[in-house]
Amino acid sequence: MMLSPANAPLGRIFLLLAFFSTVNVARSSAMLLVKSSKNKCVSVTAPMGTKLAVEYHAPDIFADGRHPTDSPTLLTISIKVMESGDAQWKSQIKNRLQMSKVAPQSHRLDTPRGTVEYDVPANGDVSVCIRAAGASTKRPMRFGLRIDKRDEMEAHEDKGEARDAVDNHLTHMEMEMRHLKLSMKNIIAEADFSKERETNFHHQTLSMHSASMWWPIVQLCVLLLTGFTQANHVVRFLKTKRLI
Repeated sequence: MMLSPANAPLGRIFLLLAFFSTVNVARSSAMLLVKSSKNKCVSVTAPMGTKLAVEYHAPDIFADGRHPTDSPTLLTISIKVMESGDAQWKSQIKNRLQMSKVAPQSHRLDTPRGTVEYDVPANGDVSVCIRAAGASTKRPMRFGLRIDKRDEMEAHEDKGEARDAVDNHLTHMEMEMRHLKLSMKNIIAEADFSKERETNFHHQTLSMHSASMWWPIVQLCVLLLTGFTQANHVVRFLKTKRLI
């Protein structure tokens, strides 16, 4: 869907909703209207091992005499690793993940359309950001983003290849088994991710329960100590004035 002057207000409302919401990984898309050189991002939550395919559409990078070499446009993919309360998991993830894998990956957009692939290295929120150096309030730029799971895209493409199964030496049963294998892989990854999030929530619940139990006791001790100190001061004052 393209933004036109007739539906620009509706487009701005849609952009605000897209910027501040986390969308589903399975298939998510957004149209961004960039009016400055600041990053405009869309965030998705994905489990470790997911292969994401980010399809972009940038119809304005060549418009109005623009050229990518004069005002580069960057598509940056970064991940915020989900924190875990398990110390053993933290030590394992530090040993398993390299900084180069979790560091942001930037790609320069030299064509109006294209696809960027990204392997999710850990459970967390993946941010896909657009930064257009040539965008301004007077000359805004439109960008379309669509994020899909690579395995699901391949599964849909395989349906089109089913007609050529004889030429590719694949039977219908083999195609169905391949689709089932991809589906099971995605289900297992989502289940592991959900279990990790449930563990984090459990740790947060225990921490909140501990804080709610001990904090009133600490407050009561502070009040008793304050009252005892104030009483001593009052008694000392009265003795000094020889009132008692």
